[in-house]
Amino acid sequence: MAQRREPSTFDILIAGSCSGCAGVLVCHPFDVVRTRVQSSLIQRGPVDCLRDVIKELGPRGLYAGFLGPFFAQAVYKAVIFTTNSWVNKNVFPGKKTSQTLFLSGAIAGSLNAVIVAPVELLRTRQIVSVSHQNYFAVVRTLLSDGGVRGMFRGLIPAIARDGPGIGVYFLTFDHAKRFLTPSSSQNGSIPSASNSLLIKLLSGSFAGIAFWTLALPVDTVKTIFESSVNMNKSFTLQCSDVYKSVLERGGWKSLYRAWPVAIGRGIPSAAVTLTTFDIVSEYLTEIN
Repeated sequence: MAQRREPSTFDILIAGSCSGCAGVLVCHPFDVVRTRVQSSLIQRGPVDCLRDVIKELGPRGLYAGFLGPFFAQAVYKAVIFTTNSWVNKNVFPGKKTSQTLFLSGAIAGSLNAVIVAPVELLRTRQIVSVSHQNYFAVVRTLLSDGGVRGMFRGLIPAIARDGPGIGVYFLTFDHAKRFLTPSSSQNGSIPSASNSLLIKLLSGSFAGIAFWTLALPVDTVKTIFESSVNMNKSFTLQCSDVYKSVLERGGWKSLYRAWPVAIGRGIPSAAVTLTTFDIVSEYLTEIN
């Protein structure tokens, strides 16, 4: 087997970009259904929302709002992985601990929220648009209502979700890989390619579950807020109103009503994203 060098920043950028594109290709339909479930004013389940999408737009409706996230994923997954790697090496050098793994991921997730916030606002607005506006029509509407500042109305919820969420994501992936890797492999022998791939996929799946378990309540409030942004109302007051209305409609369980879709999306997304990143970065760092 070829030896490997330490991955460069360029390697991580390329691997992160590939992993982001792969994840959104596989999982965007889950995002469409999850957004519909969360933003629905009545208690509608994932199956009902899936039927609605297909009835209104056909199968192509499952990729509504796809364009922005697809291109943005290449950017913000590259930002997440590059920032996480840089913080691990330069801010927390030495042996990695649970605390440093979490903090590196949290810093990467918080920084990345600056990119994520406007893209997800556009996606949410396009998905819930009753007139089925195209991507550029949604952009024009948002800029007309609130200017450039209005494009970042979801920034604080994005940071609240992705800061701790991405921290747990990387922490879980690292610990799961260590736990699932046979002790003989940890002592120096190399697992087979099939075992290594399975370990990566399972570890990524656990990371996805961990992320959405922590992030879903914040994401639910964020989605409802984004689907009904009122530029004449303060951000704090509007988020407070959204949170209260969710609890009034169905209690704290309403914050998790998109759980089946989030987990159904989170498991394959994290598995594909993290596995693709590991495979591409390993390929790029091979020394022939």
